[in-house]
Amino acid sequence: MSDRVLTERLGEFVDLGLVSRTVSDDGPVRYELTERGAAMRPAITELTRWAAQNLSPTDGV
Repeated sequence: MSDRVLTERLGEFVDLGLVSRTVSDDGPVRYELTERGAAMRPAITELTRWAAQNLSPTDGV
């Protein structure tokens, strides 16, 4: 994934309130999950588990 695409995706997550973006005084940008984003962890964990059990690497997903 290119830096540009990653930045676009993170911006979308910020817009949705799933991630917060902080720029420090020395320049680096930091992204962190918000409470709303963290609330998605159980669902993502279950989807990951389902995918591991039901999809093979040859499924093209």
